[in-house]
Amino acid sequence: MTVNKKSAVVVTLLVGALLFPLSSLNKSSNDNQVVLSKDNMVVLSGEIDGEMSGAVISQAKTLGNKRFSNGKPVYLFMNTPGGSIQTGLEMIESLKGLDRPVSTVSLFAASMGFQVVQNLGERLVLKNGVLMSHRAAGEFSGSFGGQRPSQMDNRYNLWLTRLTELDEDVVNRTNGKQTIDSYQKAYANELWLTGSQAVKEGYADRIVSVRCDSSLDGVTTHTIKIFGLKIDFDIDNCPMNTSPMNIRVSSPDDSEVSPERAKEAEARFTEQFLHRHRDIVPMY
Repeated sequence: MTVNKKSAVVVTLLVGALLFPLSSLNKSSNDNQVVLSKDNMVVLSGEIDGEMSGAVISQAKTLGNKRFSNGKPVYLFMNTPGGSIQTGLEMIESLKGLDRPVSTVSLFAASMGFQVVQNLGERLVLKNGVLMSHRAAGEFSGSFGGQRPSQMDNRYNLWLTRLTELDEDVVNRTNGKQTIDSYQKAYANELWLTGSQAVKEGYADRIVSVRCDSSLDGVTTHTIKIFGLKIDFDIDNCPMNTSPMNIRVSSPDDSEVSPERAKEAEARFTEQFLHRHRDIVPMY
């Protein structure tokens, strides 16, 4: 059987037309997938306070010093309800000083967590992730009266200036999609954004999917005490699974724990765990 040249050309073009969209789709899909591993990931989970910031900086410094990274980013996986402005700013400065760039991957980034996202590298977000911004809250004291500015005036002006600078940083990252006025109006009564909305309105760069490689198989066991009882629980090393698993209640002295007391302790633990990760902590 023979095929003339004209037929061969047609067949080749048809095959090419079928394969090209498929290869393009695979490339696009791969470009929008982030593969997390123990060598490229740090997790910010819970309130942004001194303890959490210290752990994040320490882990990021270890990864940042790895010369085999070839310029690839460290991914800061965001699952935080917010926290301290000062602590967050100090953490941002430390992460900016690493040899590797730091990109954020947001599952839930609220309040000061939102500011961390806006002040680091590429802003990646899950399609069903959440970004949230709002007004700061807090209090301070100082002397007042007599000539102005008073001590109280100066302290208040410091925080006003700091918040204005944060707003300007956010707006600059939107590449013209927002102004100071539009952003401040948006967050006046809380700005809540899905991943798609965040990208559309300029508060994130692109939507990604996330998977964890085999280096993140398994769990890490944690222990706390509630009502004088010991609570052991496991956390998946892959941060996409955010729920505590295999919760065990026992007595520190190995004495028997009644089912009622164990159930009450487990319920309190679960409540506190969810509160720590989902109840918004104002910027303070």
